[in-house]
Amino acid sequence: MAARRARLTGTGRGVRRRALALALLLGALGGVAIAATPPERLSVEVAGQPLAVWARHGTNVRGTVVLVHGLTWSARPAFDFEPDSGSRSLLRALAAAGFDAYAIDLPGYGASAPEPSGWLAPESAVADVEALLAWVAQHHPGLPPPVLLGWSRGSKLAALTATRARAPLGALILYAYNLDPAAPPDHGPAEAAVPHLPNSAEWARSDFVSPAVASPRLIEQFAAAALAADPVRANVCCDAQFLAIRPEAIRVPTLLIHGARDPAFKPAVAAAFFNRLATAQRRWVVVGAGDHAAHLEDTAPEVDAAIVDFISAALAGTHQ
Repeated sequence: MAARRARLTGTGRGVRRRALALALLLGALGGVAIAATPPERLSVEVAGQPLAVWARHGTNVRGTVVLVHGLTWSARPAFDFEPDSGSRSLLRALAAAGFDAYAIDLPGYGASAPEPSGWLAPESAVADVEALLAWVAQHHPGLPPPVLLGWSRGSKLAALTATRARAPLGALILYAYNLDPAAPPDHGPAEAAVPHLPNSAEWARSDFVSPAVASPRLIEQFAAAALAADPVRANVCCDAQFLAIRPEAIRVPTLLIHGARDPAFKPAVAAAFFNRLATAQRRWVVVGAGDHAAHLEDTAPEVDAAIVDFISAALAGTHQ
């Protein structure tokens, strides 16, 4: 597959105005879950297809971060969630720490149209991530190569991106990484018929398994934001492509981070992956009270601090 190139096609001012109006409407309904000051929307064209990228910018910027969402929810609910109990926006936390942060809506998610086939395979999604990494590096020539952060399925895409090593990459953050190479793939080949299945509030609630760190109101606000952004489930396929991930080929500084109560996490599998990483500059952080959505819960400050500390060390070249 030829390398994909990305180019900026617009900043979407009209879309930002509509997003602000939606946020204010949600607030009036008592369901504030997306910031009243939305992130900048960029339209980045990759292989002829415009993809939405949501950005927040720091001051005295010292680095850049590209964020990749998971299986069900797109960039804004995943990385810019702002309930009325306090911000859970990882984009905001990164910007406050001095980083320009860019979260992509992969094809079929959020504000990005599906691929022409209607299916999104890992290799295709990774090509989009590689194009965005190259675009960010090109637009920040005086800064280190971008840091890549993936959550859940996005962490598998990030690991595959690092394995391929075809794009500028300064460090890697695998959040809620749960690939078990010995298990059957979660999603098989693309099918002839493309389903159009609605997402559900039950799906949105399913990642929150720790009542002590996520109130019922927070969970319901997340469900409202998630369904507003992604009313229809994206169609993914071809998970056997993830078997190309090779930890021994990953040479950039790497952080493995997860919630201790994440039901999808397999410690023995993670340990085998972590121990085979080619880089000695690696960390493994466990968020004791967190689960699969630890960055969206009351554990968010702990997750944010661990991520910012790791990135700072990666930029400085000092890891412990």
